[in-house]
Amino acid sequence: MGVNRGATLDMFAEAALLAGMDATLVSVDSRLGPLTSRERHVFLWIWDRGPHGATRADVARGLDILDQSLGSVFENLTRAGLIKDTGDKRPTPSGRPARIFVAV
Repeated sequence: MGVNRGATLDMFAEAALLAGMDATLVSVDSRLGPLTSRERHVFLWIWDRGPHGATRADVARGLDILDQSLGSVFENLTRAGLIKDTGDKRPTPSGRPARIFVAV
């Protein structure tokens, strides 16, 4: 998969290309548009989990942020079509079932 040399790449995409990252991730980054920094970090963290996906609790632990602050982030990313609920659940550290999301 090639990179469109005519496209404007943001700093993350340029760094990814220089580091030899997968061009697919670079093209996904170009879709992220006007996301907040937190939304971008959450999306990329979920993307990195691949088909295993992540729950809000996973993201909160992985990025060291409060789970309660992630509701609107997940809602915005879902509405933007960047992540989706798999319909599966797995237990949080407290044992409660949590929805699993994957990057699309």
